[in-house]
Amino acid sequence: PGSSIGAKTGAVRAACLSTDATICASYPAVDSADTVTVTAPDDAVAPIIQLSVPTSTSICKDSFTIDASASLNNGGREWSAVEWSAVPDSGWQNETDFLGAIASAATTAKDSALVVQTSGLSVGSVYTFGLRLVNFMNQEASIADVTVTLQDDSVPIVSIDGALSQIVNPDQQLEIVAQEEQSCRDGVNTITSRRWTMTADAGTTDIATTSKRPQTLLLPAYSVTAGQSYVFTYEVTNAEGKQGSTSVTVDVQSLGIKLDLFGCNRTVSPVVIDDGVSLLNYPVIDGTYSFDENLGSSLSADEAGLTLTYDTYGSGSADCLTKSDVGFQGAVYQANASYFTGCTMN
Repeated sequence: PGSSIGAKTGAVRAACLSTDATICASYPAVDSADTVTVTAPDDAVAPIIQLSVPTSTSICKDSFTIDASASLNNGGREWSAVEWSAVPDSGWQNETDFLGAIASAATTAKDSALVVQTSGLSVGSVYTFGLRLVNFMNQEASIADVTVTLQDDSVPIVSIDGALSQIVNPDQQLEIVAQEEQSCRDGVNTITSRRWTMTADAGTTDIATTSKRPQTLLLPAYSVTAGQSYVFTYEVTNAEGKQGSTSVTVDVQSLGIKLDLFGCNRTVSPVVIDDGVSLLNYPVIDGTYSFDENLGSSLSADEAGLTLTYDTYGSGSADCLTKSDVGFQGAVYQANASYFTGCTMN
């Protein structure tokens, strides 16, 4: 958007969907050389910021990184703007200047990762970081409340691989991988306990992982509910009783209904012959195996509480267009082929 395109006389023509070249040739063309300015669509998508960031880090580490490279909706291009900000809770001018210089350098370079050296920070302090992204369609998104706490050398540090805000489908196995680093102080670097908790509308509960690696939360598909938001927290305690923890927010998308019909797309006779007797033909359309994707295919349509309604309309002739059979409810529909003789049942 904002770019200019030079249009040659007669070379640029209005879009034509017809396969008839004579029709398309009649569509108006640019009748004189002109310059066209590209504008963004009214419904242009905005960036979605996805950050990988430690909620706390240790003075044992030389630096930590806030990574926005997993952010979405840049159209495969460089971001038009990447603006970082950083503020210490202490209000000390030397820390403000130190962080400001780091943020300014990353902003100038349009760097999607902000690397912060701990040498200029204070143990026990909380640091707040912000990010503003602008994509090539001039749409923007910002976040201003990402915090990192600098811990002393006795506290174990834990982190989550990937973004701290994730979107999943209910039919996917849920996997959250945590990493832990023991304290660098001699004598207190043994992790004595680990736990995962899940916070949802009903409150916070301990949750067991099916992974053999305790730092990885692994849950089977359909363990979380569509349309719900969860916070999963990993917490460790060392031999000195010091705790480290980190959390990730998981939003579960709501999927649709999978309609699985047997008996369609075939040619049938309006009658059947049974032991020499001509009988009306009722071919079966079976939707029994349709299912709610939020619950999984192991539950039938009835078990999932789905209501299937069949509306049948004829086509193929003027007479057929007057025929219909609407409003049948049930998983299995017996179509009246005799009634629709010579017609296509839709």
